[in-house]
Amino acid sequence: MLIGVQSFDAGVVRSGFASYPLTAVGFAAVTGLTPTSYYPCRDASGSLVDVANANNLAAVSTPLYLRINRGRIGIDADSAGDGFAAAVNPIGVNSAIIGAVVVFKGTAAAAVNPFVIGLTSDTTFPSFLIYRADDSTNYVNLLLRDTAAGSILLSSIGNDIVSQGRPYLVLAQLDKNANLGRLVVADNRKILYNATGDATGFITLTGGSNPKFNVSGGGSAASSASINMAFFATGVQCQGSTKLVDIAARLGWGH
Repeated sequence: MLIGVQSFDAGVVRSGFASYPLTAVGFAAVTGLTPTSYYPCRDASGSLVDVANANNLAAVSTPLYLRINRGRIGIDADSAGDGFAAAVNPIGVNSAIIGAVVVFKGTAAAAVNPFVIGLTSDTTFPSFLIYRADDSTNYVNLLLRDTAAGSILLSSIGNDIVSQGRPYLVLAQLDKNANLGRLVVADNRKILYNATGDATGFITLTGGSNPKFNVSGGGSAASSASINMAFFATGVQCQGSTKLVDIAARLGWGH
């Protein structure tokens, strides 16, 4: 497990905060989770490159590249229209996990509902996304809903991940085996939030109008967040009640 300060030889970034791998192979070796898409967010221009399976996300508007976010290199959405999106990473009837290392700018963000990562559509549903409630709150939400009436909203109220202006790890899970949705928010070596919602009756996350997978906004999502790493995974490997906590711990974010 990547606990504590790690060597660059291990393929990770370090800056006094928990580490994460820079490659999909490294991420799988550390976490035991093989990503469908892995975005190191170290691009200099153009699309956000997926180094796992070439599910690249097209730039929307004018995101900023090679930004230094507390010692980490990443991309930055500095206005509501900025981000990356593409019609990739479908979930269908499968289990799935999304995650990102995110840095919010503060309460004077440029967008309502600053977006982190996930699936959404022009008609809102289906959706599987992590976002900040609005530009005056300091916590994040998981919204999980299929095209039917079922919906989960988990909100990490009371966990300020904005005002410090440093990276946090956010993870969300749709566990089809247990019919549950989960949200974990982690600071450096500390789980801040771990909650579960009932997903019984969820059928599929396929459909909607113009469905897109987004990172830091783009497409039908707005944003004002910096992302240092993002990933998407699917299949039975994404099931299990401790899966998100295990991922956080193996990356050095949990305990």
